[in-house]
Amino acid sequence: MKKLCLLLCIAASLHAKQPCTNLITGIRIKDTTITYHVNKNLHDTYLRENLYVTYPDDIALGDLDYTIITMPLILNTIGIVWISGQDYEIPAIDKDLYESLAIVKEIFKRMYPATAFNGNLIAKTIVDNNKRWNHAQTNPGIALPFSHGLDSLCTSLRLRATPQLLITARGMPDTPLENADYNWQETQYMVNHFADLHGHTTAFITSNFHEFFNWATLGSISPEITHWRICMVESLGWMGLAAPILIQKGYNQFILPANDDWDSLHPGAGCPLVDETIVFAGIKNTCDGFELPRLEKNRVIRDICNENQLEKPFSMICETVLNYRENCNECQKCVASILSLLLLHENPQEYGFNVDVPTFITYMQNEFFKENTFGHHSFRTFAYCQKLAHEVLASLSPELQDFFAWYCSVDLTKYENENPRIALNYNDFVDLYAYIPEDVLKRHRTLFGDNES
Repeated sequence: MKKLCLLLCIAASLHAKQPCTNLITGIRIKDTTITYHVNKNLHDTYLRENLYVTYPDDIALGDLDYTIITMPLILNTIGIVWISGQDYEIPAIDKDLYESLAIVKEIFKRMYPATAFNGNLIAKTIVDNNKRWNHAQTNPGIALPFSHGLDSLCTSLRLRATPQLLITARGMPDTPLENADYNWQETQYMVNHFADLHGHTTAFITSNFHEFFNWATLGSISPEITHWRICMVESLGWMGLAAPILIQKGYNQFILPANDDWDSLHPGAGCPLVDETIVFAGIKNTCDGFELPRLEKNRVIRDICNENQLEKPFSMICETVLNYRENCNECQKCVASILSLLLLHENPQEYGFNVDVPTFITYMQNEFFKENTFGHHSFRTFAYCQKLAHEVLASLSPELQDFFAWYCSVDLTKYENENPRIALNYNDFVDLYAYIPEDVLKRHRTLFGDNES
């Protein structure tokens, strides 16, 4: 891996000899809000608006080096630079980030082999922030993005013995920027309550990092990249937003809750290959829970709460944005969680799903499958529920036995959408990321007919 990194860095330095344009044309800091202005051609082609981030009052943006305050922009737009086919220049960049991005670029090339990644980010100066900021990285805790959803709840509870900084953003799909002030107030209340209950601290930011892209253009870049944010940004964007907070508060670990697992044939940008390759200013990033199927996290949460006599957490996972922070109980994410909780002998109402079992059963049998089709990840989730139902059917109440016997008889393949993305053979990445589980590699050697790898 060191040899590959060296070769990629040498290649990048050769590009620096060619003419290129400035990526960043201006940075405006007002109080705790930073706004980035980028090259006009790149902006007009790929973006709808300028990226901005508003940080908590205790983050002094003016005290941070240029190579730190540019991390939010770089990590949210680096994929655009790579697919643009252009060379863009910046005055300086963090050494750890520059070297790790070279490897991530190669990972993306292998994830999406039919997509051209011919653009480059060139830095005039490489700055070793690891040495400059090492004295400040003394915080014994960890930091993580925290939405109060299934993934972040599982990660936080699994690591509950370690002091945590829970970072929550307004600007996510379930915490929109416009016309949702009460939604955001309730979100802050819920996150603060969870933090107080478990002895953690919180930080709240506001950003258009989910909305500043030109989705029409980015959605047509490549048939392999079916959703720009999921495929090309995901955890990278979170790392960028969090970087100024982590560095100023002295954290050296950023834990990213996984929303996928090793059984997925085509994970996006939020996977260990990407997350754990990125390092900036000596700060390491960890993808947590990638060994768990998503709904298995309900079991983990149940067991931790029962073993430690903890309050069952409100699982805020709804795909529908409501004025109040509540679950709709009818979208695919809500339904999948309710199914898994019932199969785990749990009361969904304790986890924030305000629906009674007879009403839910009626909806499932009469409406749900008429209204929904499944992409790859949703299909796997509902198939997991069928598998679990077969395993525990005899232990359920008569009412649930009848319902889940019916559910197991549903042919889910009738509702599966064809997914155009190709499957990944994890064996193709072992020279870039050394921690892929051996059982996964073995399974993929069999799956792809590469028994000699």
